[in-house]
Amino acid sequence: MQLDIEVYLLTGGAGRRMGHAKAGLIIDGRRADDVLAARVADAGYSVTVLGRDPVAGHAFLEDPGEYQGPASALARCSPRAEYVFVLACDVVRFDPRLIPITRAMIGDADAVVPVMDGRLQPLCALYHAGAFASLRECAQRGDRSMHGWLRRLRQNEIDVELLRTHGLDERCVVGANTPQELQRLLDS
Repeated sequence: MQLDIEVYLLTGGAGRRMGHAKAGLIIDGRRADDVLAARVADAGYSVTVLGRDPVAGHAFLEDPGEYQGPASALARCSPRAEYVFVLACDVVRFDPRLIPITRAMIGDADAVVPVMDGRLQPLCALYHAGAFASLRECAQRGDRSMHGWLRRLRQNEIDVELLRTHGLDERCVVGANTPQELQRLLDS
């Protein structure tokens, strides 16, 4: 078990553009939340599921309200490990080999965030546990934006070239927001 990193798996997304809740996405005949939790646990990390429904065998923190966004869910957390890898359940190509790469890159930063097509991917990123205090401050001010939180953090970025250098598929950091995006990610 990797002791200095825990993983928060976000499963509470409404999936309005997807047409249904994202936790119910299907990967290889199984629910995405089950598949991703198993991938992460098999790599030696403890998983806490944040959302509407638990995933068997993993810690669970239920969302207090319906579809309030990932920042609201994360603001309620009290990390037990020094680092937290945040993973949304719509990142269907996630590869847990990314976790130690982000850990090696964090240095004295608050976060390591992948960048894909010029866009930060904060729901597939590593955060120092101390950064969650500023997330709670954002929430108390009514700012429920992940990007609002990121603007307050010192961050290192991972680009596509670095992913490729480590033998990772660049799609391992991208979430699916529509059925078409999901299909593109799942197609090999």
